[in-house]
Amino acid sequence: MEKRIRTNASRRANALGWHLLIYRMPTEPASKRVSVWRDLHRLGALYLQQCVCILPTIEGPNAELSRITSKIPALGGDFTLIDLPLVPPEDEARFVSSFRTQRASEYAELVVERETAFSKRVEFEALQRTMSAGAIEELRRQLHDLERRFEWISQHDWFDADRRADAERSLVQCARLLAEFEERTRG
Repeated sequence: MEKRIRTNASRRANALGWHLLIYRMPTEPASKRVSVWRDLHRLGALYLQQCVCILPTIEGPNAELSRITSKIPALGGDFTLIDLPLVPPEDEARFVSSFRTQRASEYAELVVERETAFSKRVEFEALQRTMSAGAIEELRRQLHDLERRFEWISQHDWFDADRRADAERSLVQCARLLAEFEERTRG
């Protein structure tokens, strides 16, 4: 069962507007619930509680949200999608702050992964002095994965979260470490 509700409040010129999604999925098989959760997570939704999430009404997520909501009934669930063109300023500030916190945490995880995985791997390979083509290819793959994650986070960083510059510097450092490592293998 699908319900769509659009509030009648007029939208302020500088207000964002929000999609509030409330959904319910069958308990079994769990894979259906997980599938919807993963889709919403990939979209960058902010969960307010279990099966209740919110997204800003901006161009990027809107089409994907429509695809996800059409998938819910096909998987045996139901949902209500409420368009909120106007929310109290304190709630809007809380939503924006939560989105920023979520993205800042993801940027920070990227920095930590660079420090604990990528940089340590380069150090390890350099100490091994074998510097194989396979090691270089693996490091390239790791760097590519980090860059893809950064791209995803930035595309979903709708409110300019902290730690973006740290993550960008980390990726630059990874590329520099890899270039130095490759140069040593040629020398």
